[in-house]
Amino acid sequence: MSQPTKRDADTAFEGNHIGDSQKPKRQRRRRSGKVEVTDTPSLLNATPSPAALKTTPSNDSKNPTSKIKDEITPETASSGSKPKKQIPTKTPTKGPTSKHNSEGSSQKVKGVEAALNKRRDGKPKALTNTNEHKKKPKPLESEPGHIQSHLTSTDGEQSEKSESKSKVLVNELTTEGKAVKSKRPRKRKVTLLKDRETSIENQKVEQLAGEDRSDQIVKNKQKRQLTKQKSKVVAQSKTQESNLKGSGFRLSSGNGGMFIDQDPILTADDQYLILPTHSEIRVYSTKTSLLVRGFQVDNRSDITSCSLSKVDPKKLYVSTSKGLVSLWDWTTAAAIGKYDTGDGLRQVIPLSQQEAKETILVLKDDVQGPKRLAAYSVNTFQGTFTESKTVLQRTNLSPCIRSCADGNVLLACVEDQLLIGHCQATTEGHSDLSYTWREITLPGFITSFDAQVNEGKSKTSRKVPFLDVAVGLNDGVIMLYEDILFKLIGKEKKNKASTDDIVGRRLHWHRTAVNTVKWSRDRNYIVSGGNETVLVIWQLDSNQRQYLPHLSTPILNLSVSAAGSSYALRLGDNSVMILSTADLLPSTNVCGLALGLTQKNSSLIVLHPNVQGRLLAAVPSDAAATGPFHGRYATLLQVYDIETNVQAGRQALTRNMVTASNAAPTGQPVKEPTVTHIAISHDGRWLATVDEWQPNAQDLDSMYIRADRPDLRHQSTETSLRLWLWNEENNNFEQVTRVDEPHTAGTNSVLGMSFDPTKVELATIGSDATVRIWSPKARHRNGVSVRNKANEQLYTWSCSRTIRCDHDTPLGPEGIEARATSAALAYSDDGSVVAAAWFWPETRSKLSLEPPGATFKPSRTRFVHLIDPSTGRIAFSEPSLLSRTSSAAKLLFHSRYLICLSQTLTILDTITNRLVSSPLQLDEQYVPPRSWSPFYLAKNKFDGTIALCVSRSEKPRGTKLVLLGLSGDSSGGPSVQVKVLYESSFTAMVKGLLALTTGPGYLVIDERNQYRFVRPSTGVFTKSVGGGKETEQVTRSLDDILGRQGLLGPAASATHGELAALPPSTADEHVGARGGLDAVLRFPSSAQVPTPTELFQRVVGVLAQGGETEVE
Repeated sequence: MSQPTKRDADTAFEGNHIGDSQKPKRQRRRRSGKVEVTDTPSLLNATPSPAALKTTPSNDSKNPTSKIKDEITPETASSGSKPKKQIPTKTPTKGPTSKHNSEGSSQKVKGVEAALNKRRDGKPKALTNTNEHKKKPKPLESEPGHIQSHLTSTDGEQSEKSESKSKVLVNELTTEGKAVKSKRPRKRKVTLLKDRETSIENQKVEQLAGEDRSDQIVKNKQKRQLTKQKSKVVAQSKTQESNLKGSGFRLSSGNGGMFIDQDPILTADDQYLILPTHSEIRVYSTKTSLLVRGFQVDNRSDITSCSLSKVDPKKLYVSTSKGLVSLWDWTTAAAIGKYDTGDGLRQVIPLSQQEAKETILVLKDDVQGPKRLAAYSVNTFQGTFTESKTVLQRTNLSPCIRSCADGNVLLACVEDQLLIGHCQATTEGHSDLSYTWREITLPGFITSFDAQVNEGKSKTSRKVPFLDVAVGLNDGVIMLYEDILFKLIGKEKKNKASTDDIVGRRLHWHRTAVNTVKWSRDRNYIVSGGNETVLVIWQLDSNQRQYLPHLSTPILNLSVSAAGSSYALRLGDNSVMILSTADLLPSTNVCGLALGLTQKNSSLIVLHPNVQGRLLAAVPSDAAATGPFHGRYATLLQVYDIETNVQAGRQALTRNMVTASNAAPTGQPVKEPTVTHIAISHDGRWLATVDEWQPNAQDLDSMYIRADRPDLRHQSTETSLRLWLWNEENNNFEQVTRVDEPHTAGTNSVLGMSFDPTKVELATIGSDATVRIWSPKARHRNGVSVRNKANEQLYTWSCSRTIRCDHDTPLGPEGIEARATSAALAYSDDGSVVAAAWFWPETRSKLSLEPPGATFKPSRTRFVHLIDPSTGRIAFSEPSLLSRTSSAAKLLFHSRYLICLSQTLTILDTITNRLVSSPLQLDEQYVPPRSWSPFYLAKNKFDGTIALCVSRSEKPRGTKLVLLGLSGDSSGGPSVQVKVLYESSFTAMVKGLLALTTGPGYLVIDERNQYRFVRPSTGVFTKSVGGGKETEQVTRSLDDILGRQGLLGPAASATHGELAALPPSTADEHVGARGGLDAVLRFPSSAQVPTPTELFQRVVGVLAQGGETEVE
């Protein structure tokens, strides 16, 4: 290493500046004496002890002088010139540094000597402003090898031995650092410290004098290499952590969802319809049935009720499940005021008004005690809430409280008791909130009620209002009581505790519970609805009934407009309909996503492969209804646009009881077939469904005897495989083929199915351990092809191949093969391989009870079979992907890798037959057997990511969503690395996870039918995983641009051979090219149109991505 060049002492320690007021005094101190430099060869690489770190001055860390090593430039600088920046080199030494060395001027010879002495000592401590040291410095020529050694070890650390030996010296120097900070130097103390330092340093010099300098250089080089490697590892770990936190993916907030259980709100002018969901308030236009605006109230809790203010109809009260009551201006979606009550709220009711103040009632839900109805005074201008008093406190109080007569009369119900509260108005006409409660017991449980004050009769001189009440019971009876309050008060005056002689009018037509009942505005009619899908209008004067049948779904809630000209009905399929009272014709229809209960091992939702945001779901007709049999039977196909939150179509998939009686002669409900599986082809033209129907157990008693095996009764189940073809003329799917019992008859005979991603071919997997391949054949009659009216070829589907995989099937009692309870099936990306796996129930305990002579073939391992669908040959069976305790799994191909999700996540390289290590460890609380919630696995072909979703069934319930990326090894080898790209968790359970088919990202749907998008936040992707360029769509028709296309888009209108003839890469290119401007320029309504600046930025971003694709 080259020898150090000379440099002035001021230049060697540039960068330390002190205040101008102390400059002259410290310069005089420096000129007044000389300093002494003591040889401390071990100080340069000494590591401070914890005690030294505690006693080090705080300004030491900010002082770059303590980090500057012996690096001297040939330039010099005076005290008046600007200091030149030095590049500090990190060193573990942290000792005292004098602030006075960076100021003032000194002689050139002193500066050179001081600089050289600094290189020997490794610390600038000798340049402190003390007048005590006046000895001349020792000549440096006597130890040239020592200086050479320290110049060589500038960038490295000394060995641990030298570091441990120098701790005492560092502590002493740290103590000296405090003395340096004082304004006046303490000569005696510094002298003692210098003497101790000299003695200790001399000892260190003697110990290190005999060490070999070449060995020291080698050790320093090795340490420098280790330091560099550690820094690289730390940098890589930090990069991975930053990629995990900000990888470019974002989970959107919940959209859509189920409408809450309350009456729809119509504004006074009948122009707007306000419908709350569990997450937001949605305002619709009654003229167009489109969303005008929506706003979220609280992200941490669910909305329980909302009601319009009586002071200002533009203001809306909203209550949440965690005790937040708020006041909003629904015309601008602006919050006026919020108040936390501390308890969960079930209902909010505006009561009365007094100029700018309004009194409201909130029903508080106390888990440990009775429910409490409390009154609050609200300043509607300032948005402040003040609690007044408790009005009512009862156990099991239902959240259906009504108020009448400007708040002077309240009605509530508890099971079979109707509570009526009455308070006398003050002289000023206001209520004092002191209610007298009276009860009446009804002959059944109350399911709904409504009340109205007869204004014509109330104009008399008596103080008690004429209150008429209609009560709906759980047995279908409607009880009508006229002037009920006056009769109850009369009973009290006669000292009669019983109310049996208060007889109401009995109206009975409904077979089941009356879900809703309402008075008309003219008080001449009563409107009711129930599970019979019929709206009943009762004419009280003539005792006649008028019906509006075939609504196809139960009626849950009903409200009458202020003018009495329309009815707003909330139906069981998560929709709201507004009917005109004149002709009972619908004028407004708002539909939400109507998914039913979650299937255990299947998902009943698919995304259209060619139309953006088009969701196809098998839904029940009563998804929003409550009861033991509601929401279980998926009989309808709902085509839903998730981008605009609008229903695009609806049709039947099975036979149903929509237009017929749903009750048997014995009174029990008739079961409907339910769709258990759904799949769509790669071109979007073919739809496959599997439905299953099982009769009531009572109907099978006469067909079997007690000696028959129980499994014979399950063979009465009817299973059908249906193939549907899209009809462009009628905008719906038409059934082409129905296959009865596609697998061995029995319950859950079909456990899964999947379409070939490259051609029109379907594979089904059954409980009989077989895989069957289905393919269409052209219809011919007498050698002539059969065509429809549009001259299109007609097809018939049939089984082309059956593949048996029963070699590992266990045998049950009496030597009968056991039936699988669940299975997994997946096609490879090129359609050349089918992966299949079965799961059988545990039969070990049952087998041990059988006689010794019985033979059994229990399954010891869970195999995943790789099958060639063209020949039906099992190419390979892998036993290491599934554990022996697995009860279900999801399979997915990603290029050459087979991904299996069960109790663990395993990845198999199908070419090398080796498992790929995964960094993801699934929580035991979210996978079987701890959790029985379904789990999901999906792959996006545009960005090459993999998403998995697991849920926890026990409380506290929650869901974890993880996105993974598979990338090649950095060394260039055939191995792959699995990285976690994104991870999120939320409290809701999940019904489905789907990969977006027209762009990168995923769709997540929770148990309340709220859907969220997981999309990259870095922009619009224009490339698929395969790397091929996307062909830009140059010409587009007006119908395509303006959205005037068929229900499933122009892709479905192609002839039968067009899209099927295209290779997969070409079809994907057309799909990817459509995703850009369509996604940016598509708005569900005028209220959701962004600002011009934001719209311009979106369009420019999409065009920029397209330009980059062309350049590439």
